[in-house]
Amino acid sequence: MLPKIKTINRSGKSGLGTDLSIRLENKDYEIISIENDLGSSETNTVIVYKPVESKSDFVLSQLIYGALLSAYDDKQSQQSEITTYVGSDLENAVQ
Repeated sequence: MLPKIKTINRSGKSGLGTDLSIRLENKDYEIISIENDLGSSETNTVIVYKPVESKSDFVLSQLIYGALLSAYDDKQSQQSEITTYVGSDLENAVQ
């Protein structure tokens, strides 16, 4: 079973988080939420994952054009196993 993913668009580009989420859903990932952080304009896409999920995160990173990986164990977050912060580096890749 693939991990649940929360997508946060920090690219400053409208719709980029949704475009990525659709791509991931087409690969059978479960997207539990899509959010926009309108105050951000990040360049790099970063996948933040719980350390126990590390094997599937490397696969996800390759699927998202080599997105950066960051391990973080947030015991408070029970919903998502992975949070993907979408940067503007995906602008031409997912459209």
